[in-house]
Amino acid sequence: MKTLYDKNAKYTHEANVFEMKIENAIRDIFNEYVEHGYSPRELSHLAMGAVFQLELIAMLPGQLPDKVNATRANAGQQSATEEELATLLGRRDPEKPGT
Repeated sequence: MKTLYDKNAKYTHEANVFEMKIENAIRDIFNEYVEHGYSPRELSHLAMGAVFQLELIAMLPGQLPDKVNATRANAGQQSATEEELATLLGRRDPEKPGT
């Protein structure tokens, strides 16, 4: 497996590009929730948890998704739909379908 560190334990160019792509991918989502008053620290923890789940799924292909879903279900967590997220963030009026 390739590494993102060079022989001096510094990030490679590929590592810096990867980090920039991740930041660009989540910036708007992160800022949207901050603008709605949510804690940047809590958002950061959730984002890191999501990345950790991706890591585990990549390391244990075919084994983890069902376990992750079972863990969430046991904890009483649900995945929010896009419609629920839009309503939560004030982008949709729940009384007016299609808005």
